[in-house]
Amino acid sequence: MEAQTSVQVATRPCQAEDVVLLEELVEEALVEVARWRGGAMLRELCPLGDLSEQLSRCLNSPLHSCRLGTIDQVVVAAAIGSYMTLASSGKLAQVKMLYVLPDARGVGVGELLIGDLLSWAKQHGCVGLDAAALPGDRLTKNFYESQKMVARSLTLYCDLD
Repeated sequence: MEAQTSVQVATRPCQAEDVVLLEELVEEALVEVARWRGGAMLRELCPLGDLSEQLSRCLNSPLHSCRLGTIDQVVVAAAIGSYMTLASSGKLAQVKMLYVLPDARGVGVGELLIGDLLSWAKQHGCVGLDAAALPGDRLTKNFYESQKMVARSLTLYCDLD
């Protein structure tokens, strides 16, 4: 008889000493997203400059939430959220990045991270949470829909080359 093993899935705040880990996960996410239609443009929309410095600024910003997802205390995922003030003075939260390493998917790490961002957004009085999925990335779209999120806009694009 095989012994059952259980894994501990958890999240935690990203700390200053985690910037290298966070940077590695962001870079892996950018490589993966480049495979999808729209991914190359998404990469182009990333701010220029030192990624480590930008992530450090996010860690120290009250407008951002940076979380890490773990399996048995090993970091396998990251999420970055932010919020902005709307014309009505309300606030809208946005998932800037949510990435789970491929071998760590399907055990609930992403669900915990999105739950963290939702709680953070509510604590900051946000009226909603936006997240993006690229065309053809059905897994990401399905994931967000499983979290009770629905499409509220589509971005269309024409290459002028």
